Amino acid sequence: MPSDYEAIRKDNMVKYGTDIGRTGRMLLSDRYGDRTHFIYEILQNAEDALAKRGEWSGLRDISFSLLPDALEVSHFGKPFDEDDVRGICGIALSTKNLTAIGRFGIGFKSVYSFTDSPEIHSGCEHFAIDSYVWPKAIRERNLKLEETLIRLPFSAGAPIAIRDIQAGLRRLDSQTLLFLRQIESISWSIPGGPTGTYVRSNEALDDETRKVTIIGEEEDSDNKEQWEEHWVVFS
Repeated sequence: MPSDYEAIRKDNMVKYGTDIGRTGRMLLSDRYGDRTHFIYEILQNAEDALAKRGEWSGLRDISFSLLPDALEVSHFGKPFDEDDVRGICGIALSTKNLTAIGRFGIGFKSVYSFTDSPEIHSGCEHFAIDSYVWPKAIRERNLKLEETLIRLPFSAGAPIAIRDIQAGLRRLDSQTLLFLRQIESISWSIPGGPTGTYVRSNEALDDETRKVTIIGEEEDSDNKEQWEEHWVVFS
C-alpha cells in the first residue's frame, strides 16, 4: 500500500517549517549555474536505484520524453518505498549508501528550476511534491512492469523550459554511459523533433578493466547519424 503522505507532510512541516516554498528556491533549486543539471541528477538517481536491485535481469534503460507541457523520465530501478518517499521529500536526507553517487538528498531539488510540483509514479507510490518537501497523493498512472515514471509538469514559462531542456538533452551523448555501471541504455525524444539513443555493452578483461562498446544514434529532420565506439575502462 502507498505511504502515508499526510503523515510525512506533517513531519516535514515540523522539520523544515511552513515557509520552505519561499526560501527553497534560493537554497535548493538555484544551486547550479546550468538549470538543466537536473538531467544528470536524475541519471544518478536511476543508476543508484538499479544498483539497489542487485542481480537484476530486467531492463536497465532510462528514457527522457520532452512533451509540450512536461518532461517524463522512465527507468527500471528498484521501486519506491516509504524510505524513498521520505528521502526524496527531505533535505540532506537519503536512503543511498556511502558509495552512491548523489547521497545527500539535495540534487533532485534542482528539478524545481522547471516545475512547481514534480510527480513520482513507482510501485504502489503515486505522489507529487509541493514546496520541495510536502508529498500529496495523485491519480495513479498505468506503468510498465517494474517501471518508475518521473513527470515534471512545467511551471510558468514552458516555451523557455522546452528550449533549455532540449539543449540539455542534446548535450547527453554516448560517452555519458562510460561513467555509469548500471544503466545500459539512454534515450531521449522530442515529439516532432530530434531523438537520441545510446546503448552500452561490457566485456570484463580482468578484475579492474573492461572493454566497453557503445552504439549511438541521433536523428533530426535533416540528418540521421549512427556510430559505434570501443573503449577500455580502468577502475
